[in-house]
Amino acid sequence: DGTTASVKEVTASMLTAVRAVRGREGDAVRETLANTPLTAKGYTRLISEMGQRRRTKLAMHVLNYVRTNSKSGASVFHYNAYIRALATAGEWQVALTTLQQMAADGVEPDLLTYNTVLSSLRYDAEVDRVLMLLDTMAERGVAPDLISYNTALSACQRAADWDAHERVRERMLADGLYGDVFTYATLVSVCERCGRPEAAFRVRDEFEDHGVEANTYVYNALISVCRMAAAGLGLAGGYQRSGPVSRAFDLFQELRDSNMEPDLVTFNALLGVCMAAGMWKESLDLLDEMPFYNLTPDVITYSTVISTCDKTRQWSTAIAMLARMKDEGLKPNVITYNSLISACQRSGQADE
Repeated sequence: DGTTASVKEVTASMLTAVRAVRGREGDAVRETLANTPLTAKGYTRLISEMGQRRRTKLAMHVLNYVRTNSKSGASVFHYNAYIRALATAGEWQVALTTLQQMAADGVEPDLLTYNTVLSSLRYDAEVDRVLMLLDTMAERGVAPDLISYNTALSACQRAADWDAHERVRERMLADGLYGDVFTYATLVSVCERCGRPEAAFRVRDEFEDHGVEANTYVYNALISVCRMAAAGLGLAGGYQRSGPVSRAFDLFQELRDSNMEPDLVTFNALLGVCMAAGMWKESLDLLDEMPFYNLTPDVITYSTVISTCDKTRQWSTAIAMLARMKDEGLKPNVITYNSLISACQRSGQADE
């Protein structure tokens, strides 16, 4: 397994030692590793194990031990394992600092290093830092790959930053990378987050022209775009089946016709369209259709249906949905109760 001692054995010994000397974790790690040395591969696995346990400080102590006690020092593999641990824990600031430490140690970051740091930045939508890191990669001669760009686009989506998304997309195309189905879904989601529904369908046309077929995630994103567009129209009580509402149901049918099965996100997005259009009967039909796909409604599902009932003054149906929700073991949230109260008030049934 590439170790002098078992990584499992060292992990157990190290955790026991750490518990015995609270406040002196570094000393406990150094003493354990001095008594039960590992190979270079073993240290990498140990750092990864600490990362999986969300023990990033212990992972740091292991890395520092390797840096100072190994004849060859810490390698890019050790650093990558540690940065992965930081990314998993959401510690992007430390990940960036570690990237600088690598340079100080004379260890050249590779593509995996940069992609892992990019991943850590994505979760907090640190778009400016993502763009700077792409610049750093270019300066150091590390060519971003599809994972790099998809991660950067994901950060733009989370930040709802249209301008940054355009910059990333331009660089991506300049590097000869058009994208895959993940790129497709992410670009559609960027359009939704930035309130640009027509741009989303241009993305669809472009990817279809390039032979990239939509999957369930893409359909879900497109239906969510329709939900956003329908909400922006302010449709009220009219069972509107034109424009974005009609398009959403067409997408739903396309998904099923393509031998793909809708998931919970699909139904919740489509129920959101119904809510925007005041289509309470259609909402109930969709709710009844979910079991055919072995899907179980969640709190979002029922809260959306109850909100639709609120909008259309269907107070008795809203109460029935609450009872059904509880029967299925789901706990209503504040949104659920607020919509229910509003539905009753709108219909003059405040005492209910």
